[in-house]
Amino acid sequence: AIPAEGKVSHGLVVRSADGRIRLELHLARPELPPCWSASFEGRSVLREGSLALRLQDGSLLGPNASLTGQSRASHRGVWTPPYGTAARYDESYEELTALFRDARHQVSFAVIIRVHDHGFALRYRIETAAKAVIRLSAEETEFALPHGSKVWSSRDEGVYLKSSALRMDPVPDPPLTRSSDAGPMADLPLTVLTPDGLALSLAEADRFDYPRLAFRPGPAADCILSHLMRFPGRATGWSGPGDTPPEMSFDVAVPFSTPWRVV
Repeated sequence: AIPAEGKVSHGLVVRSADGRIRLELHLARPELPPCWSASFEGRSVLREGSLALRLQDGSLLGPNASLTGQSRASHRGVWTPPYGTAARYDESYEELTALFRDARHQVSFAVIIRVHDHGFALRYRIETAAKAVIRLSAEETEFALPHGSKVWSSRDEGVYLKSSALRMDPVPDPPLTRSSDAGPMADLPLTVLTPDGLALSLAEADRFDYPRLAFRPGPAADCILSHLMRFPGRATGWSGPGDTPPEMSFDVAVPFSTPWRVV
């Protein structure tokens, strides 16, 4: 989470078509990354959490970036699936695209927020760079939950653990191998219950040529951070013999859009 003295009151706001969900993109001090927060009917869904991508050299894409423009879009429509529990789904949304320029890294990027009546999503888009391909090592998307929220987490086929975000450490089943991401983390989706009684589901969507997302406890209480998996999966036991080396970084061809982070 960003320090309290780094918060500012101004930002860019987008609301769902029915007006019940409000998302704000906060523009903090120049040395800090942009942040986001959300509410539903005036009740907190996400407190102010930072947004950034980590490059191969360990530096962050986000801090010291300048806002160069913004655009908005609206969509109204219905999705008719070939099968499922409902014949029609409302796909209407309001969208905000904030454009940034990171002069140090010579990268232009966008933060895109899309708000539906029933939820919202965020993604990053690399617009231009000095080279046709850039190398990323991590994604630093922070979900700052309301204080006192409870999460239900699991890993692989393990049982669900009810805990605070800080103590999110479900027992993996089957046990981890040497070719698995270690440490406390949870697979998707992650279920959250806020003190105001809001039930949330945190997930991802539209993932192509990008590491799988997991969640790990953040640096402060009630915060969850994105974690991009460095191993493709188990390399012993259920997935066959042998070890697999970790992929500590990965290439993306510019322009490139990350998967959606969905709430």
